[in-house]
Amino acid sequence: MRCALSLSVVGVLVSLALPAGAAPPAIPDQVPFSGSIPSGTGTVDLTIRIYDAALGGTLLYVQDFADVALDEGAFSLALGPTGRATDTPQNPLTTSLVAALAGDLAATAPGRFVEVTVDPSPPLARTRLLVVPFALRSATAESAESADTVAQVGGLPPDVLAQIYLNTNLDGGGPPNADPAEGQGDADGDGIANFVDPDNDGDGQADVAEVSQGSSINLVTPTITSFVPSAIPFGEQDTVHVQGTFFEPGIAVVFGSQTPAPSNVTSTGFDVFVGPQLGTVPVTVTRLNGESDSASFSFGGAPVSTHTPGGVIGAALDFDVFGFAQALVGRGSSYGVDANADGLVDTTISAGTGSFLAISWTPAGRVAAVQTNDCGASSLCYVADQDGDLDVNDETPAVIETGISPQHASLAFDASGRPVVGYLRTGTGTQAMLARDLTGDGDFADAGEVIQIQTYGGTIVRRTELAIDPAGRAAYVYISGATNNLRIAYDRSGDGNFDDTVGGTPEISLVNLGSGNTDCLGVAFDSAGRLALAFQSQAGQIRLSRDLNTDGDLNDAGESTEIAANTGVCDVERGSGGGLFFVHGGASLTRLRDLNNDGDFGDAGESLSLLPSSFPVVSLEIGSDSWIATHNEILLAP
Repeated sequence: MRCALSLSVVGVLVSLALPAGAAPPAIPDQVPFSGSIPSGTGTVDLTIRIYDAALGGTLLYVQDFADVALDEGAFSLALGPTGRATDTPQNPLTTSLVAALAGDLAATAPGRFVEVTVDPSPPLARTRLLVVPFALRSATAESAESADTVAQVGGLPPDVLAQIYLNTNLDGGGPPNADPAEGQGDADGDGIANFVDPDNDGDGQADVAEVSQGSSINLVTPTITSFVPSAIPFGEQDTVHVQGTFFEPGIAVVFGSQTPAPSNVTSTGFDVFVGPQLGTVPVTVTRLNGESDSASFSFGGAPVSTHTPGGVIGAALDFDVFGFAQALVGRGSSYGVDANADGLVDTTISAGTGSFLAISWTPAGRVAAVQTNDCGASSLCYVADQDGDLDVNDETPAVIETGISPQHASLAFDASGRPVVGYLRTGTGTQAMLARDLTGDGDFADAGEVIQIQTYGGTIVRRTELAIDPAGRAAYVYISGATNNLRIAYDRSGDGNFDDTVGGTPEISLVNLGSGNTDCLGVAFDSAGRLALAFQSQAGQIRLSRDLNTDGDLNDAGESTEIAANTGVCDVERGSGGGLFFVHGGASLTRLRDLNNDGDFGDAGESLSLLPSSFPVVSLEIGSDSWIATHNEILLAP
């Protein structure tokens, strides 16, 4: 069907006698539009499109009209005020007729062209709008859009307004009006320009407050207002509902030492499952735009709590912690477990015919032990609690070696959860040994699973320590000989033995401690996988050494630090955040922690005195908190 269209745009000028002070009439927001369809009768469906060019160009506005009545082919419509939001391929479109027609008054502004489609026929040729419809643009004439030659504004020179804008904080606080963070934009879209809006982003926090706390005044900042419950008792886990404002899906949460995944996220709250932790911890939530807020949450517990190990005895204690704040201590004739995670040892397991040389939690949270004689006379074996009753005596042990006199073992686990045992034995000479369940089949009977690190002379003394680096390579340190030689065996090549020289440095090195105290020994790897060693030097100084350049020795500048003098006891462990934790005795039992992982212990909160007198420290273990085992007490420090 062909249609001959005639566009009729009518502007009516009416002179009204208004009473003094009366408001002008409301400005219409529609445009009359008429046309004709020859021989048309009845009703038709019409679609009106407005472009900025006669051909091609950009589609600006679409409006649909159903069942338009024809009077001898003629029709009349009122375009606007609202059109369709989408029209293939342009998406989205403005729905405002006023916005679609804006911009036509300037001399170089593009025109506007109307295209009519009579359903279901193809669109007709476009017709240009030759005049501006009544009052749609005249609405802006109530004030000037641009005026470079204004002599006065409200009776004042225009430069007075410029001086006010440049030198007065019109929103009551900083930054200055002309600062890029302020300026004439409108970050929250409330119609108030930033430089006169005291809350640019509409997040309920004044710009001046956000500046003082380092937040962006143009980015929405979340706010933590409360927690339900408001605290969790020590040793327990629970779901905490965090209440506040401007939360969003994908928000990041740090809850003390944990980074839980939030659930049930709304703009005013979310849930996290947290604990156990100790004391008051910081809580931070961060939006996707990087803005964050922090608060504090209490898990209960005193700043330092001490607990007696409930009958666990021995010349020394091994110590470890797993998950739910369960302490595991013991060596020799028995070990003890904090079975109900209240910080007190309440379950004691006695050895059978032999004794426990080492005790630890497995990565799966089961008790594991290195024992002598229970798997045969003059034997060494490994056993893990498979049935979860905390008792290893009812399990079948895996034999490591028989016909030996094993002493001073250490137990660790590689990244796959397979046990690694370092131990000393006597026989022909004195040997340092390493056993690994390389195949993961539960025994140590396969080729290369039990190796001799070295044979050395002299007397076996009291300490050995074992650690596994991030690449799964073993580092075993042990003190031996009449002169207390500290031997460091580190399989840097990763080939399973300690016979190589890597980068000019042998895999076994020796430090002469002289009369150094053998209760002071610890080994760990920091967050960068660098070997760290704690020991007492020949001069009686507690020393922490780190292989900062990973060349296999501890002899380079800055790699050794004297921590304290004549303290005699020490241990080192990697913290949950990657920085090292270090504990030593002396005038007081002291725990140092490198919280920011900058290589020292000199920052705020990194030193804590735990006890007023010297307690021999056997082991330090880090879970969500630091646990310390002494000869006769267990300490839990925040």
